[in-house]
Amino acid sequence: MNLFNTTQYVEIKTEFLKDCISLNKQLFQAVDDLDLLNALIDKRGRLIYDLDTLNVAVDDHTKNQCTQEEKDLMDRLVTMLLDQDQNLMCLLNEKRTELLKSIKNTVQNKNILKYAAGDVSVSGSYMNLSK
Repeated sequence: MNLFNTTQYVEIKTEFLKDCISLNKQLFQAVDDLDLLNALIDKRGRLIYDLDTLNVAVDDHTKNQCTQEEKDLMDRLVTMLLDQDQNLMCLLNEKRTELLKSIKNTVQNKNILKYAAGDVSVSGSYMNLSK
Protein backbone atom coordinates (compact mmCIF):
# COMPACT_ATOMS: atom_id res chain seq x y z
CA MET A 1 0.00 0.00 0.00
CA ASN A 2 1.27 3.43 -0.92
CA LEU A 3 0.93 6.30 1.55
CA PHE A 4 1.28 9.04 -1.06
CA ASN A 5 -0.37 9.85 -4.33
CA THR A 6 1.70 11.27 -7.19
CA THR A 7 0.89 14.90 -6.43
CA GLN A 8 1.84 14.53 -2.77
CA TYR A 9 5.05 12.73 -3.69
CA VAL A 10 6.10 15.47 -6.11
CA GLU A 11 5.22 18.26 -3.65
CA ILE A 12 7.08 16.65 -0.75
CA LYS A 13 10.14 15.69 -2.79
CA THR A 14 10.31 19.14 -4.41
CA GLU A 15 10.08 20.76 -0.99
CA PHE A 16 12.87 18.54 0.39
CA LEU A 17 15.09 19.39 -2.59
CA LYS A 18 14.40 23.12 -2.23
CA ASP A 19 15.22 22.89 1.48
CA CYS A 20 18.52 21.18 0.63
CA ILE A 21 19.34 23.93 -1.87
CA SER A 22 18.50 26.57 0.72
CA LEU A 23 20.74 24.85 3.28
CA ASN A 24 23.56 24.74 0.74
CA LYS A 25 23.29 28.50 0.35
CA GLN A 26 23.56 28.83 4.13
CA LEU A 27 26.56 26.51 4.09
CA PHE A 28 28.33 28.79 1.59
CA GLN A 29 27.79 31.73 3.95
CA ALA A 30 28.86 29.78 7.05
CA VAL A 31 32.06 28.32 5.64
CA ASP A 32 34.18 30.26 8.16
CA ASP A 33 32.01 29.43 11.21
CA LEU A 34 32.78 25.80 12.06
CA ASP A 35 30.07 25.44 14.71
CA LEU A 36 27.36 26.74 12.41
CA LEU A 37 28.80 24.76 9.52
CA ASN A 38 28.60 21.50 11.49
CA ALA A 39 25.03 22.22 12.59
CA LEU A 40 23.97 22.96 9.01
CA ILE A 41 25.67 19.82 7.70
CA ASP A 42 23.86 17.74 10.34
CA LYS A 43 20.56 19.36 9.41
CA ARG A 44 21.21 18.72 5.73
CA GLY A 45 22.07 15.10 6.46
CA ARG A 46 18.73 14.61 8.21
CA LEU A 47 16.95 16.21 5.26
CA ILE A 48 18.67 13.89 2.81
CA TYR A 49 17.79 10.93 5.04
CA ASP A 50 14.14 12.05 4.95
CA LEU A 51 14.35 12.35 1.17
CA ASP A 52 15.72 8.81 0.91
CA THR A 53 12.98 7.57 3.24
CA LEU A 54 10.39 9.20 0.99
CA ASN A 55 11.85 7.54 -2.10
CA VAL A 56 11.72 4.15 -0.41
CA ALA A 57 8.17 4.70 0.91
CA VAL A 58 6.75 5.54 -2.52
CA ASP A 59 6.32 2.69 -4.96
CA ASP A 60 7.57 2.73 -8.53
CA HIS A 61 4.06 2.93 -9.95
CA THR A 62 3.44 6.24 -8.18
CA LYS A 63 6.83 7.58 -9.28
CA ASN A 64 6.11 6.57 -12.88
CA GLN A 65 2.80 8.43 -12.79
CA CYS A 66 4.60 11.77 -12.50
CA THR A 67 4.21 14.01 -15.51
CA GLN A 68 7.24 14.87 -17.61
CA GLU A 69 7.12 18.44 -16.26
CA GLU A 70 7.26 17.14 -12.69
CA LYS A 71 10.13 14.82 -13.51
CA ASP A 72 11.98 17.64 -15.26
CA LEU A 73 11.48 19.93 -12.27
CA MET A 74 12.83 17.34 -9.85
CA ASP A 75 15.75 16.59 -12.19
CA ARG A 76 16.62 20.30 -12.42
CA LEU A 77 16.54 20.61 -8.63
CA VAL A 78 18.75 17.54 -8.21
CA THR A 79 21.18 18.89 -10.83
CA MET A 80 21.28 22.26 -9.07
CA LEU A 81 21.89 20.53 -5.75
CA LEU A 82 24.72 18.44 -7.18
CA ASP A 83 26.32 21.53 -8.74
CA GLN A 84 26.11 23.35 -5.43
CA ASP A 85 27.62 20.35 -3.67
CA GLN A 86 30.55 20.33 -6.07
CA ASN A 87 31.16 24.06 -5.61
CA LEU A 88 30.83 23.73 -1.85
CA MET A 89 33.37 20.90 -1.77
CA CYS A 90 35.83 23.02 -3.75
CA LEU A 91 35.33 25.94 -1.36
CA LEU A 92 35.73 23.74 1.71
CA ASN A 93 38.91 22.22 0.26
CA GLU A 94 40.30 25.72 -0.33
CA LYS A 95 39.45 26.70 3.25
CA ARG A 96 41.05 23.50 4.56
CA THR A 97 44.23 24.22 2.60
CA GLU A 98 44.33 27.79 3.94
CA LEU A 99 43.83 26.52 7.49
CA LEU A 100 46.59 23.94 7.15
CA LYS A 101 48.99 26.58 5.81
CA SER A 102 48.09 28.87 8.68
CA ILE A 103 48.71 26.12 11.23
CA LYS A 104 52.03 25.25 9.62
CA ASN A 105 53.14 28.90 9.65
CA THR A 106 52.09 29.29 13.28
CA VAL A 107 54.04 26.22 14.33
CA GLN A 108 57.11 27.36 12.40
CA ASN A 109 56.91 30.85 13.92
CA LYS A 110 56.60 29.38 17.43
CA ASN A 111 59.61 27.16 16.81
CA ILE A 112 61.63 30.13 15.58
CA LEU A 113 60.61 32.21 18.60
CA LYS A 114 61.39 29.32 20.93
CA TYR A 115 64.83 28.93 19.38
CA ALA A 116 65.50 32.68 19.42
CA ALA A 117 64.43 32.97 23.06
CA GLY A 118 66.91 30.30 24.18
CA ASP A 119 70.06 31.40 26.00
CA VAL A 120 72.86 30.07 23.83
CA SER A 121 75.56 31.31 26.20
CA VAL A 122 74.37 28.96 28.97
CA SER A 123 74.12 25.90 26.77
CA GLY A 124 75.76 25.27 23.46
CA SER A 125 73.35 22.46 22.67
CA TYR A 126 71.50 24.56 20.09
CA MET A 127 74.54 24.50 17.87
CA ASN A 128 75.73 21.02 18.70
CA LEU A 129 75.06 19.05 15.51
CA SER A 130 76.19 15.74 16.99
CA LYS A 131 72.95 15.31 18.93
